[in-house]
Amino acid sequence: MSDDRTQAAVKATAQMITDDDAWAVVTDSIPADEVIAEPNPAEYVAPHYLQKTAPHLAPAFGEILGMLCNLNARFAGERTVEAQATLSLAGEHEWLEEKFLDWCEMYFKIRGSLDRLSPRNGNDPWRLYQDCYEEFNQLFEKRIVQPGTINSSVLNLSQRFMLSRFAAQVMGPDLKSYAETGRDRYASAASRYNANHLVDGYGREVEAFTAFLRRIAQHLPADYAQHDGPEWLTDIQTNVTRRAEDLTFLRYVLCVLSVNDAEKRQLAPDLWARFTWDVYHGRSVGVVVTSSSPEPSAERTTRHQLAFRRDGWLCHREYPWLRVQPDYLPDERRSELAVSWYVLDTLTSQLYEAWGRLDPGPVVSRGLESDATEKEQTAALVVALAEPDVAEVETPVAKRPRLPQLRLKRFRAILTRHFGCEWSMAKGSEQKVYRQGGKQFTFGCHGIDRKLHPVQIKNCLGKLGIPLGDFIAACG
Repeated sequence: MSDDRTQAAVKATAQMITDDDAWAVVTDSIPADEVIAEPNPAEYVAPHYLQKTAPHLAPAFGEILGMLCNLNARFAGERTVEAQATLSLAGEHEWLEEKFLDWCEMYFKIRGSLDRLSPRNGNDPWRLYQDCYEEFNQLFEKRIVQPGTINSSVLNLSQRFMLSRFAAQVMGPDLKSYAETGRDRYASAASRYNANHLVDGYGREVEAFTAFLRRIAQHLPADYAQHDGPEWLTDIQTNVTRRAEDLTFLRYVLCVLSVNDAEKRQLAPDLWARFTWDVYHGRSVGVVVTSSSPEPSAERTTRHQLAFRRDGWLCHREYPWLRVQPDYLPDERRSELAVSWYVLDTLTSQLYEAWGRLDPGPVVSRGLESDATEKEQTAALVVALAEPDVAEVETPVAKRPRLPQLRLKRFRAILTRHFGCEWSMAKGSEQKVYRQGGKQFTFGCHGIDRKLHPVQIKNCLGKLGIPLGDFIAACG
């Protein structure tokens, strides 16, 4: 198998991204043959004016721009849509995505402060917001739409923040004042209308998300009901973490084997839902598709914009900061935690059943055949490398078996013992591997023996020039 053949899961996910992003389909925003260009470091430098507008934040912006440049360099030469698919599967970019979002929140909190209303902007909150969004476009938008980059996968979340929560922060107070007293600072009815359009739209999504949690809480089965005491909180968080790890594994394997949707399950009276894999929106791994009917449907239309984050907790699909947050005042949010676990456990049970029906022997054997397809080879890779997880005592809440894991320590041992690879430390705690006659590969992950994603493994083998069949045979 040639090194430049694209893995089946990435190709499938790339197609799913195109299908899932209706806007991209209509506008053909990312041509199928576009590739990531070698980045020019000069284009990833913070503008000098930040030293005046927010001198304490300027260095941080320059630093994360440099990280974005490095991320593009890692994918230089690869097709853009498949690089997006790789990031969607492995989530390696999400820490950087979060850094840009955090920076935006801090910076535009300053730039959008109502203290900056003045004759220059007509003392109009809509004008102030427009000025901020124009500045965002200068800092971000040109990078988001820049051809031959992976930038949109990292920066789209910040853009959604500017069009939703930030808009509510800047314009909401005066809209509330107008509703209560009839007085505001908007320069015209048109300005007020434009502000209402953004703020009310976001407010409806906030209310819809919280209303879903409340409704499920009212009909929560006794087995999932919240309890007092720290043990219950620990059990819930432990089991959600385990389920999130399993979903990362199952998402890859079952997508390769074309098992990616589950049947509808009833969550509450007149509310049914099913689970399907998410491939486009940042920070989510699965979508909760809801309806008022139990009738089977392959449609993606839904009554609620819901998703599961990569950490396993429910969130709003478009605005993932609207989420069930287990680390913030958990005692006051026991009901939300219980709801999140109930929906996760209920909708993903069929995925475990699909994995339980899988016979690994034929999958591996077929992947080693000379005429095996890329899809069959990739499935064989995952099944062959998977190793049983350490058995742990299950809590009463956990009902699903533990799945095998792909770990760096075993992968490293196989490459060293069978293929003469050499390992060394890279930046921070990253690790890089080299093989004579192949290219160097750097693992953008941290930890001595952390779990690996199959995308990382497949890309590594390609860079090192190791045939997939040889590697699978070495796993035996």
